[in-house]
Amino acid sequence: MIKRIHINQKNFNSYLTKNFSSDQKILISLSCGLDSTALFYLINKSNFFKKKNIYCVFFDHKKRPEGKFEIQKFIRFYNIANSQFFIKKIDLKQSKKSFQNLSRIERHKLIKLIATKNKIKNIFLGHHLDDIYETFFLRELQQSNILGLLSIFSNTIDGLSYFRPLTIYSKKQIFQFAIKNKIIW
Repeated sequence: MIKRIHINQKNFNSYLTKNFSSDQKILISLSCGLDSTALFYLINKSNFFKKKNIYCVFFDHKKRPEGKFEIQKFIRFYNIANSQFFIKKIDLKQSKKSFQNLSRIERHKLIKLIATKNKIKNIFLGHHLDDIYETFFLRELQQSNILGLLSIFSNTIDGLSYFRPLTIYSKKQIFQFAIKNKIIW
C-alpha cells in the first residue's frame, strides 16, 4: 500500500531547505488557479526566500475577456509589489496548430526572457500528480517512444531549472489543503 503524503507547511519548508539557499531569486508561473495559487501560498508562507527575490509571471492567453481582470484582482488580493510581477499576453487566436503546444513554447520563451533579464535560474510551476498521469497517457496515446514517456516534464530548459514541488500530491489533496487554509484562487 502506498503511503499518502499530506501537504503541510513543514514538509514544504523542508523541501525548500534541502534544495535551495534562501538568497536565491525565483520565478513562480501563476495562472490564478488552484494549483499555482497553492504553490504561491506555500512559498510565501514559508518565509524561506527573501520577499524581494520572489518574482511572479502571469500569462494572459486572451481566451477569456475576464482573464486580465482576474490577474489584477489576484495581484491586489495577495499584495504583490509592482516590481515583483510580470503580465505577459499570448495571442494565438489566428493559429491553426495545437494551442496547448504553441502556448507552452511561447510561455517558455517569455520565462527565459524574464529570467535572463532578472538573473533568475529557478522557475516554479504548479504541476501536480494528476498532470503527470494525464501527460503520460496522452503521450502513450500519441505512441511516444520510451524516452518520450520517461521524460514527462523536463527539469532543465534553456539553462533554467524548473521545479514542480506539488507533483507528489493529487489535485484532490491540493484542493483539500486550499480549503483547510482558506486559500483564495
